[in-house]
Amino acid sequence: MLIKSLNIYRLLKPVGIRPVVTLIKKYPRKVPSILLAEGISPKLTADDMVYEEVKMETNESPCINVLLVDDVPGLGSVGTVTPVHRNKFWRYLYIKGLAELPTEERINEMKSRQKERPTVLCGESYVLQQRLSNMTLYIPMNPSREWTLNKTHVKVALRRYGFAIKEHYISLPKEEITSKNPTSRFKISVNIDDIVNVDVSCSIFLYQKLDKGMCTQPPTNVFRKIKIENWTADFSETDVLISP
Repeated sequence: MLIKSLNIYRLLKPVGIRPVVTLIKKYPRKVPSILLAEGISPKLTADDMVYEEVKMETNESPCINVLLVDDVPGLGSVGTVTPVHRNKFWRYLYIKGLAELPTEERINEMKSRQKERPTVLCGESYVLQQRLSNMTLYIPMNPSREWTLNKTHVKVALRRYGFAIKEHYISLPKEEITSKNPTSRFKISVNIDDIVNVDVSCSIFLYQKLDKGMCTQPPTNVFRKIKIENWTADFSETDVLISP
């Protein structure tokens, strides 16, 4: 128990804290020029020793390394040691039982619970998951021709909104969508990194030709507002905190 406590103290102890305090004289020293010319430095007075603090800086990192004891989407899988802001650890992850301070004993114990492949997404893959699940994908189709929706149509539509996704990662609805039944709303599925399948809300956009080489375009404002958590930053003023 003592060894474990010492390990926790070592991880909690701030590393490399070197405060830098900037001071200025409160009462600027006035020395007669004749004395300066003769190289005479008057004795210091009480006023010469009064300083004001301008600012104080420290290189203490607000982040600490924590051990995830459960999967946390956007942060990592169980057994991962990752840096997070200390406030987000103590006031959220620790209270929810999602993470703890790492010790060698617990790290080795969590390794036995790790799966061969991650079960949650992190980084850019997590951002992709959130964007796809919070959008409406408009798929342009020609109303003057007969058609059956296929993966190429979906891939091209995704590319219009900035997503480069290969066809074999796309799954269409079981019921065929054709020009005879262009249902207003349906969902497709997109596989990300062979970890999660994201349902994407879709709608057929029947474009109309305007002039030669021009036609109506699908909407561009298709994304709902999302929040991607920055785990290395402190809580914002709008965050709802969990009481200890």
